[in-house]
Amino acid sequence: MKAPTSEVARQIERRMRALNLNPFSLAKQAGMSRTAVYDILSGKSRHPRHDTLEKICGVLGCSLGQLMVADGATPPSRAAVGGDVRTAAVLEVDLRHVDGVALQVPANGASVLQEWHLPKDLLRLRTTADAQALRIIAVQGDSMAPDFRPGERVMVDLADRIPSPPGVFVVWDGFGFVLKRLEMVPYSAPARVRIVSSNRAYETHELPAESLSVNGRVIGKWHWV
Repeated sequence: MKAPTSEVARQIERRMRALNLNPFSLAKQAGMSRTAVYDILSGKSRHPRHDTLEKICGVLGCSLGQLMVADGATPPSRAAVGGDVRTAAVLEVDLRHVDGVALQVPANGASVLQEWHLPKDLLRLRTTADAQALRIIAVQGDSMAPDFRPGERVMVDLADRIPSPPGVFVVWDGFGFVLKRLEMVPYSAPARVRIVSSNRAYETHELPAESLSVNGRVIGKWHWV
């Protein structure tokens, strides 16, 4: 394979190394042919289509704008990336296609439903996390109704997984990802977490903190009127 001749190819290879991916696994997860991936990495395809790059971004856990910016470089113009550089791309993932019990892993091609392009200034009001550490998911189950109803979209900060202060988090309950209010039990040793549901049909219970699979704090939801 020839050395990459474009910054896009260099950024793809750098992120592949960080995620321990080879061209074959990247192509498989992105739903692309190996030839298409090799052409981009080799520089043969110097101007790949945006929809092709978006599939690759879904596997690498980055936005198209981030893929097209070298470390320390000036961000490209809106026309260059087909989007507004004042926005950040946040992935919406389908929980039915997330492998394992953790959302912290980079989203793969099968799990990514779409990118939400949100104003960066708006995100800064709610979190200091990078957009790559944010996910949008649909609420599963009714244990947090009426506060969070099934199918509502919420934004999750994957970098915030410690329930102090208390809040609503995405947890793995042994069968799937659900929303629960988590509270640290004061002065417990070893540390315990109280798990609370808004729906009174579900009982409140406690678990050792180390046994709970916490994926991230819910920092907002979409409410349509």
